[in-house]
Amino acid sequence: MDDTLCMQTVLYSLDGGQPPGGMYSGDGVTGNQFNLESAGMGMHTLYYTYTDGNGCTGSASAQSVVELCDNLFSAQYQALLIYQDSNFEHLVISGDVESCTIFDLTGQMVSASDYPGNHQIRISTDGWSSGVYFIVIGLKNGRLISEKIVISKFDR
Repeated sequence: MDDTLCMQTVLYSLDGGQPPGGMYSGDGVTGNQFNLESAGMGMHTLYYTYTDGNGCTGSASAQSVVELCDNLFSAQYQALLIYQDSNFEHLVISGDVESCTIFDLTGQMVSASDYPGNHQIRISTDGWSSGVYFIVIGLKNGRLISEKIVISKFDR
């Protein structure tokens, strides 16, 4: 299975489990299909379980990250700037931003807001842990941009 799966695919076929004849399970899994939309963005663990004729069971797991993967770059996207402020207390986004939603690696939403008319927004990272997050930005032109970001937190 791929390490990163793009939400645009929606259904991802699960195959290759050994020995053949086992069952797949996990968030968003039905039969041998992984429904990315149902699972949602973030890190997911998928399982393959096989039981032989003697009743012996074995299993394997794999992790994959579901992302939006909007890789089309436009002039508006290239003018988008995302960074942490010098105090590591805010995430700053500059550009033609209409909305912003941020998820942690488990897919839990940590921030969501609309920002009509703003060209620079500041989002408090108070209460967030250091680590990787997924940010989905809605631009004024209607496009959605998805990126991985790393948040750093330092004790003072």
